Amino acid sequence: MFLNFALLYAAIVVVILFPIFGVVFSHSNAFRKATQALHRQPVIQPDVFKFVLNAMAFLETPLVLASIVGLFILAKGFNNPSIYKSLVIFSSIIFLAIISIFTSFVSGKVCENFFSTYSKNPNLKNKAFRFLVIMLTFCEIPLVLSTVVFFLILQKTDSISSLNEALKYVGAALSTCLGGVGPAVAHYLLVPDYFSSMNQDESITDSLLNYSFVIETCLEITAIFPFIISFLMVILTFNPVYDVPFMGFSFIAAAFCIVFGCMASSLGIASSSRAFISALLSRNQEANSFFKMFLLLEVFIESAALISLIVASMIVFKITF
Repeated sequence: MFLNFALLYAAIVVVILFPIFGVVFSHSNAFRKATQALHRQPVIQPDVFKFVLNAMAFLETPLVLASIVGLFILAKGFNNPSIYKSLVIFSSIIFLAIISIFTSFVSGKVCENFFSTYSKNPNLKNKAFRFLVIMLTFCEIPLVLSTVVFFLILQKTDSISSLNEALKYVGAALSTCLGGVGPAVAHYLLVPDYFSSMNQDESITDSLLNYSFVIETCLEITAIFPFIISFLMVILTFNPVYDVPFMGFSFIAAAFCIVFGCMASSLGIASSSRAFISALLSRNQEANSFFKMFLLLEVFIESAALISLIVASMIVFKITF
């Protein structure tokens, strides 16, 4: 019983402490860039304060979600805690904390590049701010999906009665949380290219904004696929026929399958998108041709994630029906 409560208290500490570290880091870097922007362009002072407040509100999202999760653990986690329930909650929180830190770092990177771009070219104020809002929104989608999966798991923890069932829910948490790491890394690589291209050629800003929606949608697909696998793991019941020792590790295998497949796709999308932005910057008049080639390439890159989704789904369906 002591171990059960210890794991739950440790989960609360982790879910609050990790996001605090990420949020403080992102806040400090964003504020540093905002201060440098004020030194470079003192005339932008009124707008900078407004943009700082908006950026800080977005950067607080991981901490707000972490606080809500911590409150729910206090409210529901300590009701008849079994060792399996405590292990599932603690493992899920570890994965949630990982994606929370990645989200904070990437969001901080977006804010840094925004203030750097704005200080170099104040005329891009409105367009750069639209980019800021769009990028921060897309960056936080994997964290929101991971939080949703955690709440779904938390609703089921009271009924966990075996190691195999516990591993099923651990696999669900692992799938969505670590599945969001790939898009986060891809955003981290793409953000500087977005804003530096706007600085180099202001005329491509509008078209780049339109193309960015397509790029970000492709990236978020690689975050939605792991969420689908997690959802299946949570709602489907373990088949008693396969309830043999350690069969639950099949769910962990399915989770890693979708995580690595989507991570590879995310990095491939980031690489091809950077090449597309570079081509758009050098030969803007051929943007439509480049974009058609880019879309064709994205279809093949996304196929890796789709194949991983099919394989992971087959594993899950095999041991639940």
